[in-house]
Amino acid sequence: ILPTVSAVETAPAMPTRATVDDEVIGEEELAKIMQVCTEIQNSLVFSKTGKDAVDFFDLTKPPRRFLKSGDLTKKGTHALLKRNTTRTIFLFKDVIVVTHLPDIRGKRKVTAVLRLPICELQDLFAEPGADVCSFQITDPSSRSVTFVAKSTKEKRQWLFDLSEAIMAHMDPYETGAHIGFAHTLVRGSVFEAAVKGLRDR
Repeated sequence: ILPTVSAVETAPAMPTRATVDDEVIGEEELAKIMQVCTEIQNSLVFSKTGKDAVDFFDLTKPPRRFLKSGDLTKKGTHALLKRNTTRTIFLFKDVIVVTHLPDIRGKRKVTAVLRLPICELQDLFAEPGADVCSFQITDPSSRSVTFVAKSTKEKRQWLFDLSEAIMAHMDPYETGAHIGFAHTLVRGSVFEAAVKGLRDR
């Protein structure tokens, strides 16, 4: 008597793979990334009119890595009589989402979505009349935003994290030849001066 053999043997399940920020990851990690993106996305409110009008942006399509968030003081413009306000910054691998503080419903009004691959950073410590804890983020396709950290230590950490995120999108040959290390991305900084062979200002 021959042993009974199933006509169709079930192949072992292969783990689901996905690509996030050009990196192939597993199903479990993808689920965690999607959960974070979805939670933040569900708290955002996009306005189609007014000075804070921002086009709808879906953080989940495609899913992207969340790096950090924090509250910073946003410097007002002349049009707003230089009124300073607190903003929350959500830093992802490819975008920066700037929002108001949450309302009583936990919703956050989006004031800017900045594309990291084309963003520029500037440390404003040497600008006349500028706060030593201030720095500027500029998206050439959108706008410039000036933030003030609570301390120089906090500012340095934000500049480092933002520079690292921007550098990740740069060509490795360009990065090696012209950047050297993350801090040299920051215009007007002592790091830029050091790379150019100048003394600290």
